[in-house]
Amino acid sequence: YGITDLVAKTDTANTFVALQTFNSLNTYAANATQLANPGAPTITQIGTPGATLWRYRIVAKLADGNTTAGGTLGFTSTGNATLDATNKNSLTWSAVTGASSYDVYRTTVGLVPSTTGKIANVTSPAYIDAGAAGDSAAAPTVNNTGSINAATGTYGTINATTAAIGTSSVSGDQTVGGTIAAAGQITNLNFLDVSRPPYSADMTGSAVSTTALNNAITDAVASGKDVYVPSGTLKIGSTIAITGKVRIFGDGKDTGGTKLLWSGASSPMMTITGVYRGLTLRDLLFDGNNAATICLFIDSSQSGHYENIKFTKFVTTGMKTTGATAPMKGNTFLNVGAVSTTAGDSCFWLSGVNGASDTTLNTFIGLQIDMTGGTRQGIRLGGCDQNLFFNTWIYTDDAASHGVYCDPSETTGNARPNGNIFNGLVAGIGGWYQPSTAASFLSNNFVYGYGKSNGEPDPQLNGTHTLTWDDEYGNRTTSAAVTGSYVIAQNYTTASVNGVGVRASAYGSTFMTTYLAQGDSAAVGTFNGIPLANSGILAFQNTDTAVIGTNSNAPIVLATGSSEKARVSTSGFSIGGGTAIAKVLNTSVTWNVPSTAAGSYAFSDVTFTGVGSNDVLLVTPANFYGLMVVSWVDTNTVRLQYYNISGATQDPPDYTFQITAIRF
Repeated sequence: YGITDLVAKTDTANTFVALQTFNSLNTYAANATQLANPGAPTITQIGTPGATLWRYRIVAKLADGNTTAGGTLGFTSTGNATLDATNKNSLTWSAVTGASSYDVYRTTVGLVPSTTGKIANVTSPAYIDAGAAGDSAAAPTVNNTGSINAATGTYGTINATTAAIGTSSVSGDQTVGGTIAAAGQITNLNFLDVSRPPYSADMTGSAVSTTALNNAITDAVASGKDVYVPSGTLKIGSTIAITGKVRIFGDGKDTGGTKLLWSGASSPMMTITGVYRGLTLRDLLFDGNNAATICLFIDSSQSGHYENIKFTKFVTTGMKTTGATAPMKGNTFLNVGAVSTTAGDSCFWLSGVNGASDTTLNTFIGLQIDMTGGTRQGIRLGGCDQNLFFNTWIYTDDAASHGVYCDPSETTGNARPNGNIFNGLVAGIGGWYQPSTAASFLSNNFVYGYGKSNGEPDPQLNGTHTLTWDDEYGNRTTSAAVTGSYVIAQNYTTASVNGVGVRASAYGSTFMTTYLAQGDSAAVGTFNGIPLANSGILAFQNTDTAVIGTNSNAPIVLATGSSEKARVSTSGFSIGGGTAIAKVLNTSVTWNVPSTAAGSYAFSDVTFTGVGSNDVLLVTPANFYGLMVVSWVDTNTVRLQYYNISGATQDPPDYTFQITAIRF
């Protein structure tokens, strides 16, 4: 209960004449109060509105000067650039029980005044900022508020024959040190400690504690509490099967953290089967002990959160996902990694049953993969689509082991890797690989920022595949082993346009290297001996050749520097027969990024005319100044939200973001 010492106070006239020993000692309950952090203030602009962003935090205080931490940030983006008696910001907030006053902090440097820090202390939950100067101090980040009221009665007795107070002939205050040990769960906490009774899991790794962990999970599902696995090693002898919503957390995935160690036969360590929304795993290391087939298997779970997890020493796969019951979708994976030490199959395998029941619409942020044991794939893309990957790092010491592998075995129905987007990918010396397979396997995936600075090869693609990609410098490139992003014509090895030859690829697909067509008069050129039509585009009849068709007068320029145009209209275009892209929008915005503590986040809503709630967003850069930026979209609005993934508070400068919206 937080009691670390007992204080016995005597009058100066009394002394202890000898060592005193007590067989029992009464303790008294103290009524402790602590102020709650204030909520975000509501800011109302008075006077002439503008476009200046002003931010404020509120700190509650006790009469003795103790304070809460700074409250939730409140802001207005329509403030006047100059605050004065006419143009000002009116702040109101909810009162905090027990507070005697409030400090008001302005945290954004505006135009006039230009200072931040504490600008006022008020006794009621309201204040009008008419341009008061700040003291440049930051709002406190730690709640140091506490007061102890008088004891109200005997709370209990400590029995200890060795509890001695004082020495011979003492006076004044005397302090007695000691500790209080409690067995069992602490009932007023929101988690169950698997190491304490009634579960009593062994955290030294000596004894198998499968039953203890299973029982704690069962009780947590029933009670709504979390399961806490403290630092140490918990040995698992059989599969932990999770069949309900639960949150399991440890003390970290690295040295000194929480390790789940496999000691069973060839089976998965943990399975999650069923549609359970909100399931959470974090701060855990899964050690397969070179025997577990899969560390974590997730089937159909939705809207879950998986953070700071590592998989190692697995035989087949670190983590496999699928959608046998329903789509495995809406989950977030943050700072999840895998270390391969055996010749396994894949570190991460995104699988599925068919196009309607697969791994889809999940977000992976900061995947870290280290392949040093001959694993064939870092990320295996099977039956999965429309997953987003941000800042993915893969290392391998074997060029035959691929960083990202598109699995041709999962081509039943619509089950195939399709529409997955990587924003920042270092795929290792094995790179991205799409092997030869049936023509029905068309994986329209996207990579923006494909790392090549450490000798990584270009993506290796089969001629029936398509992949949109560019390197980390924004260059869209091809090589002899790559068909490239845009197929213009296929199945001809020789052709000419206006007498100029067209290059054939190593896979038998023809690509344009000169103008496709010129001229507004009839028969100005030929393609494989067939005259070009008056519009500059020929309807290629019976040529078995993929071309652009026209049926309206919307212009498209085909040749740089030429005044000739072909007339084309389309409701969208597709790459390799995949999902049609109907529209691409782009904008830029400069954000005054606020200072943020490690592990915290903030956001800014910006207007993006024309964007829709179902559009796919790309925000660059994906990582800057130790911050991770993600986005959310609604009609004509984009929310930029960043996470401070560094280990310290960051205060970056203003930054201009490029935002691209893709509509399918």
